[in-house]
Amino acid sequence: MKVRNKEKEKDDKNLVFEKEQNILQHSQKVLEESESLSKIKWASEYETLMSSYAQLLNETKLLTSVSDRLQNKLNKANDQIAKKNAELQETIDELTKAKASRKAGTIILLIAIGFFLFSELIDPYVMALVNATDSLFHSMIVPFLIKGVLVVVLKPIESFVEDRLLKLAQKQKKKEQEAAIA
Repeated sequence: MKVRNKEKEKDDKNLVFEKEQNILQHSQKVLEESESLSKIKWASEYETLMSSYAQLLNETKLLTSVSDRLQNKLNKANDQIAKKNAELQETIDELTKAKASRKAGTIILLIAIGFFLFSELIDPYVMALVNATDSLFHSMIVPFLIKGVLVVVLKPIESFVEDRLLKLAQKQKKKEQEAAIA
């Protein structure tokens, strides 16, 4: 059945230009018999050939015009697709960044809890050192300073963690793209 379909397609392709093929064959035949043709017959054959050529030229112009319009539509569609792909990529990048930021926030929260527990563990020792100086000012300020330093350190750590998570996501995305291409 596939062979039959291929033969039918081949026949259909040959039929597409059947009229033009017939005109060409007729013109070649007339050319071969040119010595025996009268001026009137030559003029008639030339007029027939010219008419066929004019019709073919008009059809070609029409097809070219239609093709140009379709190409313009295709170009516009490709431009729109490229624009949408760029927007989609931008959205994906923003989502990746938001996801990394959220993960970094979670990690920083865990680190902050660890810092808090650490500061609570060392607080008695710090208070013992401060009480040795016997200053009310020192006994109130030093624990706050320690906790303040720990809080200030959290932001750079968060930025570092977020940056690392983004780089990791980009590497993973690149690997996925390479796997999709292969």
